[in-house]
Amino acid sequence: TIETICVIIFTVEYVLRLWTVVEDPDKKKAHMAAWTMRLSFVFEFLSLVDLASFLPYYIDLVMGPGNEIENTSALRALRLFRVLKAEKYVVAFAMFGEVWEENKHILMYTGVLALILWIVMASLFWLLEKDNPNHEGAFETVPNSLFMTAIIF
Repeated sequence: TIETICVIIFTVEYVLRLWTVVEDPDKKKAHMAAWTMRLSFVFEFLSLVDLASFLPYYIDLVMGPGNEIENTSALRALRLFRVLKAEKYVVAFAMFGEVWEENKHILMYTGVLALILWIVMASLFWLLEKDNPNHEGAFETVPNSLFMTAIIF
C-alpha cells in the first residue's frame, strides 16, 4: 500500500541521515565522538518527528492483528507528524517563515486589530439584532454573534 511505501521511504531516509550525521560540519567543529553525534541527532526535534511518523507502523506490524492493545488509533494519529516534515521540502513554508520573521510585529498588530474589530462588530450586531425575530438564535448572545460575524465577514 501507499502507507507501507511511505514508511519505507521515511525509514530509509532516517537511517541514512543517522548514519551520515558524523559528516555534519557543525558537529565536527564540536569535536564530538561519532556515537554522541548520532545520539544527539536522535534527540533533535525533527528526528523525533521522523520517529513519530514511522514508528507506529512498525509497532502495529510487530503486534499483529490479534494484539493486546485493542485500539492503536492513538499510535496511528502520531503519523500526522509527517506533515511537520513537509517544511523541509516545500519552499512555501520557508518563504512564509521569512515573511513572518521580517514582518512579525506588523502581522501581530494586524491580528490584534482584527480581533478587536471582530469583537466590537459582534457586540454591535448583538446590540442591534438581539430582539430581531427574523434572526432567532443567531444574535442571542455575544458568542453567537461572534460566530455570525465571522461568517458574515
